[in-house]
Amino acid sequence: MSRRDVARVARTATNERGSVLMLMPAAVLVVVVLAAMAVDFAILFLGERELADVAAAAANDASTAGLERDAFYDCRGLILDPGRARAAAGAVVAARASDAVRITAVDVSIANDAARPQVTVDARGTVGLLFSTALPGAATTGTVQARAVAVAEPLGPGAGPGW
Repeated sequence: MSRRDVARVARTATNERGSVLMLMPAAVLVVVVLAAMAVDFAILFLGERELADVAAAAANDASTAGLERDAFYDCRGLILDPGRARAAAGAVVAARASDAVRITAVDVSIANDAARPQVTVDARGTVGLLFSTALPGAATTGTVQARAVAVAEPLGPGAGPGW
């Protein structure tokens, strides 16, 4: 490389001083947008965890409160009363309502036909997003869902049907 080429490269480099300064606002904007997306995803994850906690509590309470007392005390095994189990699950969902998640649907299914009766609670809800509301055409809420299964099992020695 000749001296003339070196001088030309040096002149070109000095003429472009400050071009990085022009890119900084764009870089800051990208970082802010990524941070806003991270916050909205964190809100969705929190809503999903809260809904899963409600579903698990509803399934657990339904599997214990829904036991038929006569069958239990007559040692005929564990049988779930669907009406009482659904009422217990509904009471838990109503009591544990959160401001973060608006529960839109709760489905409670009882399976007495298995060797161990079980309660399955499927819950769906919506979560309000914080930053995506600033974007035109973006969703203002996100949908979350959770499923919990509780199995009624006898405990102790000799536990089981026909104890």
